[in-house]
Amino acid sequence: MQSTYRVLVVASNSSMNSGASRSLVTFVSIIQKQRKDFSLEVLIPMHGDIEEFLNQEKIKYKVLLYSNKLWRKSIDSKCGLISKLLREIVVFVADLKLSILLRRFDLIHINALTTNMGAKAAYRNRKKVLWHFREFMEEDLGEEFVCKKEALQLIDKADARIAISESVAEKYRLLLNNEIKVIYNGIDHNRYYSKRDILRNEFVRVFLPGRITPQKGQMLLLKALKTLKSQGRSDIFATIIGSGDKEYIDLLRGYVEENELPVNIMEPSNNIIELYQKHDVVCVCSYCEAFGRVTVEGMMTGNVVLGSNSGATAELIENEETGFLYERDNILSLTQKLEYIATHRDIARKIALKGQQKAVENLTAEKNAEQIYKLYQSILGV
Repeated sequence: MQSTYRVLVVASNSSMNSGASRSLVTFVSIIQKQRKDFSLEVLIPMHGDIEEFLNQEKIKYKVLLYSNKLWRKSIDSKCGLISKLLREIVVFVADLKLSILLRRFDLIHINALTTNMGAKAAYRNRKKVLWHFREFMEEDLGEEFVCKKEALQLIDKADARIAISESVAEKYRLLLNNEIKVIYNGIDHNRYYSKRDILRNEFVRVFLPGRITPQKGQMLLLKALKTLKSQGRSDIFATIIGSGDKEYIDLLRGYVEENELPVNIMEPSNNIIELYQKHDVVCVCSYCEAFGRVTVEGMMTGNVVLGSNSGATAELIENEETGFLYERDNILSLTQKLEYIATHRDIARKIALKGQQKAVENLTAEKNAEQIYKLYQSILGV
């Protein structure tokens, strides 16, 4: 039996704006610190701000230029011939380098469905492969596989597959033949947990962090706030924070200005935990979340979480027990839930406490890392 097993964790991108990247850094760091029988290294497809966090956690990593544009694309988008040829050259060169690089690893852990980097090289070298399903694709990202049949065959060939929620697993169980294990993401409770007494001020402070895209539902929240304003409700303020498409952000800002809404739209901040702690309600208005780190971060920081009754959000929140659910894409339903929270504050505080307790007991980074570590052992038979 080997004394140390080597795992290469393949990142789907190099940005820490991605939940997949944040989850990767967290679980790799925990396993690296707590388990001496496994040595983990990260492979990223280009230089990016993830490197700062990898260095901070003393995680070894390599940069290998790679394009995922031949693997997945925006729905209905087209790729020009020259762009396609250039990407094929990049992928071909990377694949040659990967065939050499992978020889010294026992297990290749591909961290998302949005990349296939290393998969074919791993199979050629008869390496064990674990594939992590962190997204629905079409429903949450508005993306699809370029060659769906080939992609699903490649994914199904892996030695093990992880989905970050039952909702994601259920989708791909209909498309694949082999087992999909569910391991929920985890949040670092040492950083996020705070004991708070929310909804004590005159104003209710609502927070919606994350990527600013139509799929995340920021406009739905604005429309709900407009409805509340028209009903004479002037005690609800909202903060939207994140990066995204400039045209969509400008559209949101224009709507706020036109309707004179009490909403602040901010650029991404390094003080995200502090911002959570300054609010009372966290809204998750996404059309369909594969997991929803924001949901758990909101619960962990003591906010009452209000989310859409779709995807993994409906798995994480028990309506009126550990949070509130509204009917997806329904402005009236969202408006009524916000109004209820603002009016029945004692009830909302109790529900927020139950949500926080659930997150601390079941959705920690340590629990997530332990489950991944045990799966590594199972795959390698140790």
